[in-house]
Amino acid sequence: MPYIKQENRPLMDQIIHLMDGLQVNYNSELMYVVYEYCDKYITPSYNNYKNYIGELNEVCAEIKRRLRPFPNEGSYRHHIVEYDDDSISQSRAFELNRICALMEKNGVKINGDFNYILFKYTRSQWPTNTRDVICSLQETINMIRKNILAPYENSKIQENGDVD
Repeated sequence: MPYIKQENRPLMDQIIHLMDGLQVNYNSELMYVVYEYCDKYITPSYNNYKNYIGELNEVCAEIKRRLRPFPNEGSYRHHIVEYDDDSISQSRAFELNRICALMEKNGVKINGDFNYILFKYTRSQWPTNTRDVICSLQETINMIRKNILAPYENSKIQENGDVD
């Protein structure tokens, strides 16, 4: 994890405190925040989406490395219900969007800051449930690839033509 400087941590800790105050769960709500931040605040480009996905993979690796050793590592995949418009109420989505807005306001950088926020929140909330957090993050990566990156790529194919 690229460690962020001590003087930058209070801004990131504000986000963690908001997440804590809203009691963001590790399944659908954490997925919602991570997905919505990408959808709303990441400037559309292949490299930006690729970097965002890469940072989520790094968060998973850091959680696995530092929070809890798994004796039989195997696959971290398990069935997680993909959130949809009905799984998170409109009022709850409004609350969760406050986290995304604060991340944007505080200038969260994908490399480092994002990792710090997700790792620290995971460590404080679910020190024994890290496998489920990793699975949720991996499912979110798949959703970003399917619902954000693929449509972006398809628009570029239409704009520039496909590979001959």
